Amino acid sequence: MSWPTAAQNASSTALVANMTEVFGEAAYYNEGYHEDNWQETFFGTNYERLLKIKKAVDPKGVFSCRMCVGSEKGF
Repeated sequence: MSWPTAAQNASSTALVANMTEVFGEAAYYNEGYHEDNWQETFFGTNYERLLKIKKAVDPKGVFSCRMCVGSEKGF
């Protein structure tokens, strides 16, 4: 499914916000593109520890993806 217009994008963003209010703060990992605080939502208090591990094991960022540990600088 795509959201080709600004109105449809605004509609999907509003839907995500509404669902967050109804169901609480949680997300299905592959569907979090509108999640502003994805580090906390996906990884919780483990994020800083996981980031340290990521930097030690993969300092050049060979293994990366959108919204994966360490991807704040862009993907």
